[in-house]
Amino acid sequence: MKRQPMVMFEQDMFGCIYRHLLKRTAAIEQLQPSALIRIEVAHRLRDKAWLPLLRRCFERVLMVEMNFAEAEGLLKGSDPTERFDYFVTQVVREQNLSMLLEKYPSLWQRWCVQAGALQQSLSLLLARVESDLAAVAQSLYQDEEVRQITDIDLVGDPHRGQQQTARITYRNADNTSRVVYYKPRDLAIDAGFSEFIGWWNGTAAIDHRVPRVIVKQDYGWAESIDHTACDSQQELRHYYRRYGSLVGLTHIFASTDLHKDNLIANGAFPVIVDCETLFSCSLRQPLSNPWEFHLYASLLLPARQIHPEIEMSPLPALDPEQRLVRRVNLQQHLSNARLKMRSLPLKKSQSEVRLGSETIADFLVYQADLMEGFQETLACLKQNAAKVMERLHIAMHGAPVRILTASTQHYVTALDNSFHPDTLYHNCAERELSVLCTPDRHPSIAASERSQLRQGDIPYFHMGFQGLALADGSHTALDVAVCRNPAAKVEHQLAQLSDAFITKVIADLQQALLAFRLRRGDPITPVKPPRKAATKPNNPSWLLALAKTILDQVIAEAILAEDGTYCWRTITVGADHTAQAGLSGHDLYDGASGIALAFYLIGHRTGNKRYLAFSQQLASQLAQQLDEAPVARQGALTGAAGTLWALSFMQPDRLLQLLPVLQRCLQKLCFSLTSGDCQHYRDLDYVSGLAGTLAMLLRLEQIYAALPIAADIRHLANQLFDRILRHATRLRKQDTLLGFAHGTAGVSAVLAQFMQQMQLENAAARRLIESNLCHETAHRSEAGWRRLDSNDPPDSSWCHGTAGFGFSRLALRSYMPRQMFETDMRIVRSRLGAPQQSLGLCHGMMADFWLEQALGDSGEHALQRVHDSYQTQGICTNFGLHGFELIGAMTGVTSLFSGAAILLNRPDF
Repeated sequence: MKRQPMVMFEQDMFGCIYRHLLKRTAAIEQLQPSALIRIEVAHRLRDKAWLPLLRRCFERVLMVEMNFAEAEGLLKGSDPTERFDYFVTQVVREQNLSMLLEKYPSLWQRWCVQAGALQQSLSLLLARVESDLAAVAQSLYQDEEVRQITDIDLVGDPHRGQQQTARITYRNADNTSRVVYYKPRDLAIDAGFSEFIGWWNGTAAIDHRVPRVIVKQDYGWAESIDHTACDSQQELRHYYRRYGSLVGLTHIFASTDLHKDNLIANGAFPVIVDCETLFSCSLRQPLSNPWEFHLYASLLLPARQIHPEIEMSPLPALDPEQRLVRRVNLQQHLSNARLKMRSLPLKKSQSEVRLGSETIADFLVYQADLMEGFQETLACLKQNAAKVMERLHIAMHGAPVRILTASTQHYVTALDNSFHPDTLYHNCAERELSVLCTPDRHPSIAASERSQLRQGDIPYFHMGFQGLALADGSHTALDVAVCRNPAAKVEHQLAQLSDAFITKVIADLQQALLAFRLRRGDPITPVKPPRKAATKPNNPSWLLALAKTILDQVIAEAILAEDGTYCWRTITVGADHTAQAGLSGHDLYDGASGIALAFYLIGHRTGNKRYLAFSQQLASQLAQQLDEAPVARQGALTGAAGTLWALSFMQPDRLLQLLPVLQRCLQKLCFSLTSGDCQHYRDLDYVSGLAGTLAMLLRLEQIYAALPIAADIRHLANQLFDRILRHATRLRKQDTLLGFAHGTAGVSAVLAQFMQQMQLENAAARRLIESNLCHETAHRSEAGWRRLDSNDPPDSSWCHGTAGFGFSRLALRSYMPRQMFETDMRIVRSRLGAPQQSLGLCHGMMADFWLEQALGDSGEHALQRVHDSYQTQGICTNFGLHGFELIGAMTGVTSLFSGAAILLNRPDF
């Protein structure tokens, strides 16, 4: 019986249209089968290669046009199925298709460019498979014959003319199935790493395994590493010991992007299967930047997440039920079909570690083995530093290293947005492709990124291990200064290997594991402090005594960079509510600005010259960092305006010296305002949005009132006020937060403060405030105001709870009916001193103390509760942490002393 030919894109609802588009594109040729590549393999490859590009270019446009035609009654048929069929048949008529493409300028031209590149890359792939595979099979697997290819899969992102890695499955003479990988890049770095590991395995106590590769001209072949289980507990321990060793090696190499798809659990060996980012270089960014050489850069540790649903580190075992919510085409052949948000299962990772058939659910059981491997490897590298560098120079001579300048997700988003129907209709794809062309980006890199994105490629940059210049995907050298090439960067890391350095990176590793435990929801047991009751609880002297203990430890916890600047380890919660390990910045929230405030306030209160000197040292550092930053972020607590205020607040006798920094930062804030686009209510909020910037500008206007720059501050404040009014109503949704930090209560309070300080009345602002008050009242209960994005009961915090509403209501009193104000304040007062897990300002009990003071009370009631909590729980901060894991002025230990300044704008303690 004759086999029916495969129909291209048969499973896609727009498959008929896609087939027509391919025929219409002159550059497209059919993939030809051969004796090695059978027709069904060629057809499957054709579908898998072309569908992603066709969907990116045309799917949303076709969906929008079909929905418009349905709404306008232009489609013939008695039901959605018939009308869908009518739409498909009409679109492929040349007159209609020409009109469609005319409606979306540049779409056809961009498609033809990218389709032509994809056609060439597929032809090149098949030619190389035909010419090389037999020799590759012989070299990698000693197979005398390749009987037939059973599948060709494209994997990874398109680079350098739509070229992608391909997984080729074939059967040998014994009918055994084999897999090899075709990689369209120079594999000299993979071969060099294999050579280096050969030497390492003969030198170090911990051995490693790497894939065998075959290096060709600008491409190569790699063996497939099987995902296999450990056979015993001993093998498991060896696996995690080797994993810790890889963490140490890749830290010294300054590796990047070793995520879960680039490492395979092969029995007792964690095997890196993609070495292109095994090293990195330093461009023009300050070499003292502690992130430049940080342990977390490799992604081997679960320190951070790029998405709340995804652990990118290969270390944790993935939950088999883990899913990702995405907008997808449900492939309904209906005229009213739309893209829908759906929860999709994630691909099972080959980095999962197994013992027999059981997945290891908790790698922390083997933490001691991980740490042992890490420490042993660092000690070996320290002892053999000169020999390590010598072997790397030999092995990596001439090897190109991929240099990452942005995340793949940023590039994918830019590409997707450039094909959005609105973007195509308004012919502004260049705007979307230029999204990374910001002041902090080198012009040559930005121009090359935009050029590569135009071709549909994920931008690619590389330089030689000992190279002097950065080049792009087309091997064009860029006019970019390179401070340290990959070899120099490794030399620098090896030179750092002292006992103190090893102690520091061990602490970094432990912090990453702590962040993972917090994300996983592990309980944290508080340490009970020794009971001390030498002073009355309502006397702040006990808090001042505690301040010395805490601030001395904060200094001890500081990380000192090469240029004398300080930072601290920290754990933060992102907008997606996930705990992330990292380093402090210069902001008020958990950065050096807030920490400096605590030292300044306690130093003045106690006359401690050491604390005052440290606060001034931090202030000098902050001024330089703020001035060097190419862009200024918005927000009171995470933005530049908050840091400017802190600098001015701590240095009232140096305002004239601060003027140049202030002027330049105002210009950067103005640029950020005019170039930014408010998409979500958080873009307006107090912590990190426009309202927060406005609040801090109001404070700066008071500080600099006698100087001419106050007029510039007022001008920018007016722009912010107008922008907030323009977007606030549109962006308020059903689940928009209500609280002070991230919600409507904080935005309203700042608008009211602006009108009071500027002595003006704005009807639109009043209407907005009154609307927000009514909205908040609708969600009020006797317990307070709940978070609309969760089912949690109302809390008493400053961030989301009643303490924040108390500060808001004090600012809004003149806009509120008397009964509303009294009811709200009764609820606020009833929650003062309510038990909370943290003592901090943002989510803890210290905000109650300062709110009582703002209400005209002594604060004794709240201070008593803080004292009692300290006696039973210790210095408890966010997540129930009880040590110095959190340092910052809003959620960490210094928040016990910074509230007067941050919440009340007062210099006293």
